[in-house]
Amino acid sequence: MPVASGDKTASNEGTITLETDSKKSAAILGKRVAGTPKVTLSNSGTINVESEESVGINADNAVGAKGEFVVNNNKVINVNVAKISGY
Repeated sequence: MPVASGDKTASNEGTITLETDSKKSAAILGKRVAGTPKVTLSNSGTINVESEESVGINADNAVGAKGEFVVNNNKVINVNVAKISGY
């Protein structure tokens, strides 16, 4: 049985801020597993990452079909502390 039906999109068009107390967080998170249709993660706003061990966009493609998991960053990811990644 599929986890979801039809292509899925998660997008940010505004501002997301991961504040200093939100450790091990992701502003936009997506995961594909067997049976999941195409997934698109998209940022056309601003992501502010101010917490350690966090990430602006995290994409986990467990099934490995590269063309079925798309990540677009068309704007800004601000990275303000150590041990983090924007993308």
